[in-house]
Amino acid sequence: MVDDEPRTFADFLRAFAHRLDAPEPRRVPAWLARLLIDDNFVRLLTRPMPTTNDRLRRAFDWEPRYPTIEEGLDQVVDRWRAADDPPIAEASH
Repeated sequence: MVDDEPRTFADFLRAFAHRLDAPEPRRVPAWLARLLIDDNFVRLLTRPMPTTNDRLRRAFDWEPRYPTIEEGLDQVVDRWRAADDPPIAEASH
């Protein structure tokens, strides 16, 4: 499920990296990216993905457990870090 804030996939990756205490993903100018990767992937990274959960809310009187992507990512990272065998490794500083 989604919150109602349009985001790019790059926004998502930056938010996820921040929560993992990882370096922010590097940016590449769109013109350069188009030389290296497919136009569809460039669009995925650079254009907002307008999403809404209005229909689900109305049809089922539903509210998301995590109202924002940030809160959802916080929960994912907290669970990973608390796991006995986490799927992510802590960065060494």
